[in-house]
Amino acid sequence: MDIEQAKPIHSKIMKVLMHTQGIGEITAADVKAVKETSLSNMVLANSLMDGYQEGSKKGGFKNYVSTTDKALAELYIRIHDEDFMVANEFKEICTAMDDAFEDTENGHGVLIDGSGHYSLIELTRSGDCAEKTLCVVHSARDLYDYAKSRINEAELV
Repeated sequence: MDIEQAKPIHSKIMKVLMHTQGIGEITAADVKAVKETSLSNMVLANSLMDGYQEGSKKGGFKNYVSTTDKALAELYIRIHDEDFMVANEFKEICTAMDDAFEDTENGHGVLIDGSGHYSLIELTRSGDCAEKTLCVVHSARDLYDYAKSRINEAELV
């Protein structure tokens, strides 16, 4: 792969990756194009574009942004598995639940008991076990959807 081949691949990848961080808009075609790209080609295109600079038509330079291999691997998994979530996303769910339900003594937690067993819990005062189990679901996405619906309900009150 050379720079000219890497540019369109890298551009599509960065567009979708930035969207996952709340920056920009994407289409189903953008996701499909990235989904059809192998992880090795993503990493190679990203590495070729890292620090790459070229002159622009108006004068000056155009610099390209790159990312980490870890971010590319997470993106690759995310676009191939809609239930994929990183640990920080579970933490964000708990923080959002804590903010929505301030009367919870020690906050919320997520227990993952093997594949396909996710529990959202209210922690005890000591924080070492569950005061109450709020839901038990079979995927990270179901856990997210449950928390989102509970938070929406709390905001209506």
